Amino acid sequence: MLLAIVLALMALLAASGMLVRRPAARAWLASTIAREASKALGLEVRVGDAWLHLVPLRIDLRAVAVGPPNHEMATVAILDVDASVPALLRGEVALQHLIADGVRVAYTIPEREQPASGSWAR
Repeated sequence: MLLAIVLALMALLAASGMLVRRPAARAWLASTIAREASKALGLEVRVGDAWLHLVPLRIDLRAVAVGPPNHEMATVAILDVDASVPALLRGEVALQHLIADGVRVAYTIPEREQPASGSWAR
C-alpha cells in the first residue's frame, strides 16, 4: 500500500513537472508574476520567461524589466528565486535565496545647487 502511494506521488510530480515546462504554462506564470509585481511596486514589470521547478521549489525568471518600455529603471537578465515551502503553507511569501545576474539599474541623480565654495563634496 505504501509503495503504491509513493509511486502515485512520484507519477503526480512527474506529470506536474511536464505541465509546468510547457510554453503556455511558462507564459502564464511569467505574466502572472509580472502582474503581481507591478501591483506591488506600482510600476510596470515585464517578465520574458519563467520556469517553475517543483523540487526544490524554485522559480527562474528571464528578461525581467521594471519601468516603462525603453525607459526601464532596472533590468535583470536572470533572476533565480528559492521560496520557503513552510512559509507558503502559512500563506506567506518568504525567499530563501535570490540570485540575480545581469543587473542594470538606471537612476538619474537630481541636480542640486552647488555650495558657495564651488565644491560639492563635504
